[in-house]
Amino acid sequence: MTHQEWTARTREAALLRVLDRFAHTAHAADQLLDSHRAPIELAPLIPGCRSQAPADIPAVTDGLDAEHRNLLTAQSAAVAQAPRTTTWQLV
Repeated sequence: MTHQEWTARTREAALLRVLDRFAHTAHAADQLLDSHRAPIELAPLIPGCRSQAPADIPAVTDGLDAEHRNLLTAQSAAVAQAPRTTTWQLV
């Protein structure tokens, strides 16, 4: 399927999966970095979405370095198109 063939619904579903993955992965990373902070409550992962918790603090920092630009892009997309809950949780 090419980009032009994607429906608005398909694009929105894909974006929400990406944002959900980033939010859940960042949540797990945050708990490794600051285990004393009260965690926010996230909804369960949406169907078709997978998250991977970092193994340790070096994995968190490496992952954040590698995904920094993508996280900023995801945040912008969330502000423009995602539900408000997803947006603030991602930030």
